[in-house]
Amino acid sequence: MGASHSVVGDQSVPVELVIKILSSLAVADLTLCRCINHTLRDIIDTSPDLQHQIDTALAGVVDNYRIKMSLSERRRALRLEQEAWDSCKPQFTKFCVPDLIQDSVYFKLRPDSRNCVGYYYPPPPEQSSDQPWSYLSHLPKWLDCEIIALAVCLEENDLVALGVR
Repeated sequence: MGASHSVVGDQSVPVELVIKILSSLAVADLTLCRCINHTLRDIIDTSPDLQHQIDTALAGVVDNYRIKMSLSERRRALRLEQEAWDSCKPQFTKFCVPDLIQDSVYFKLRPDSRNCVGYYYPPPPEQSSDQPWSYLSHLPKWLDCEIIALAVCLEENDLVALGVR
């Protein structure tokens, strides 16, 4: 990083620490911080991390930190996604109707067996993929049931399957 500067006149708070503190704020609070003084506005406007936080909030998406893309690649992917939505020209298409989408993973029931759940990870922007769906193992035969719906446990981020006998 370049030379540090501070919000206060005596240079007692390095810019890296200010960015770390600001990154824990909600986007509405970041917007208010921009109005406090020129130094805070400049820090927020020139920080790629804070700009990405604002961009994802404005787009209504949640950043997936588990993906192995750099910040600049994630920002570019978000920009491409927004351009695709604005122009109605998607970057990626796959012909299927997922029963559920959770955390960038598509889920569906296997067409020929109602006790097997398929999952698919969409490719990064500008990449096509012909990879087949992967499937979770079948339910044990002793359950003697068929899955009729998929859902997500909001608090635990688990996949839930509803079955009938």
